[in-house]
Amino acid sequence: MPTVFRVISLQQIGERLWQ
Repeated sequence: MPTVFRVISLQQIGERLWQ
């Protein structure tokens, strides 16, 4: 399921950017 992978990637990027 590429959708789930995309969501996880977006969440990881957001967390890194917020940090």
